[in-house]
Amino acid sequence: MSYHVKLLHQAAFIEPKDVSMMGNPMRWRVQKLTFASHESLCATEDPYVWDAVKRKVREMGGAVPVEVLKARAIAYVRDNLGLS
Repeated sequence: MSYHVKLLHQAAFIEPKDVSMMGNPMRWRVQKLTFASHESLCATEDPYVWDAVKRKVREMGGAVPVEVLKARAIAYVRDNLGLS
């Protein structure tokens, strides 16, 4: 789990806290979510948006970076609000 917390930190999705102790290296816990994380979650909060994004990703082959998911969700919301 600590490894994944560290990866989320490297991707700027969380602010972690290192709680390593002697004899137990690399222990991290989530302290709080970053603005980027909140923005990503907000973009995919609506089930209809998330389903549309997942459909599009499947059409693209099924494996895309998180930033592509976020961009696709934001584009979907913009299109449906007439902001494109």
